[in-house]
Amino acid sequence: MTFTLYFVLGILFKAFVDGIKQTVAAIKIKKEIEQKYKQVLRRIRKGKSAFKTRVNSTVYISTTLHEIGEVDVILFLDTKKVAIFKDNNCLYTSDAVAEDIRKEIVTEIEKRYAVEIDDVVELLGNKISRTEIEDKISEVMKSNSIDQDLEDLSSKLHDLRQYLTDVETVNDQENTYTQEDIDAIFDKISKGGMNSITEEEKKILDDYSNNLN
Repeated sequence: MTFTLYFVLGILFKAFVDGIKQTVAAIKIKKEIEQKYKQVLRRIRKGKSAFKTRVNSTVYISTTLHEIGEVDVILFLDTKKVAIFKDNNCLYTSDAVAEDIRKEIVTEIEKRYAVEIDDVVELLGNKISRTEIEDKISEVMKSNSIDQDLEDLSSKLHDLRQYLTDVETVNDQENTYTQEDIDAIFDKISKGGMNSITEEEKKILDDYSNNLN
């Protein structure tokens, strides 16, 4: 009877210790993520970030982070959430950080890049940064000589049409899953890391991150 009691107490104690370890690990991960977001905030405030583009309600900012290198900081204007991407892979989401840090980053981006964020053109039902469209058109119109090769011009025009078509396609593809689906996946990642999501959810997240570029 005594052995059984000790055995049960041992199991309960182990479960208690494991629970503490998991809690400590989760707190550590949360602190590490918050440090990355604080670093993003400092970089933006010091002018060490750059506006890349805006597509619809998604704003892209580039900066660099210690131990990671160049990253894309993505602000979703509709939900006011901020994600950090590297090479089309989502590293962190603002669901895992304190609300005041998220709000400060959103405010800083919207204030510092207000002109660029508002400078958009309507194209195929999408809002796209004017500078990006102008760059695309400039590539098409750029000529090194009067006798520009017509085949080269045709190729550039094709690239422009393809770019515009891709934008429209991305807009259609976004309807295959909802923002609630993405938010739910981000929530799972923030709580349990990338290993906590299914292969199907990883595919959705991959599609989503690819469509952001």
